Amino acid sequence: SSGINAEYGDMVQCAEYYEQSGDHMEQAIMLYHKAGHVGRALELAFQHHQYAALQHISSNLDSSVDPETLQTCAQYFLEHQQYSKAVDLLVLAKKYLEALDICIDRHISITEEMAEQMSPGADVEQEYKKVLFERIGEC
Repeated sequence: SSGINAEYGDMVQCAEYYEQSGDHMEQAIMLYHKAGHVGRALELAFQHHQYAALQHISSNLDSSVDPETLQTCAQYFLEHQQYSKAVDLLVLAKKYLEALDICIDRHISITEEMAEQMSPGADVEQEYKKVLFERIGEC
């Protein structure tokens, strides 16, 4: 276990070196990502317009990532007309109504998996559930 931690520490050190050198930003981003520093990797990808790295990182995001980060990525994909990817990220961020609005506006089919992910739990207000299910019905 300590070997693995050292390996990740080495990756972060290399990433920091590449970041500071300024010449190998894509390598820095990928090393941060591989070492589990997803937020930093995404921040640098946006900051330095490393869109290939952003595409790669975003394909591996899940609900453990900060919702604000997921929304930022979704916004990027909206701006680049990659609506399905934006919807996926908004669902992960639990921004269901925004995701549904895009589905309706852009004629994106809601898969069974997406509908299940968007199904609110018992802790959600009845009024929100009603609006959500009405929107799902519109798709």
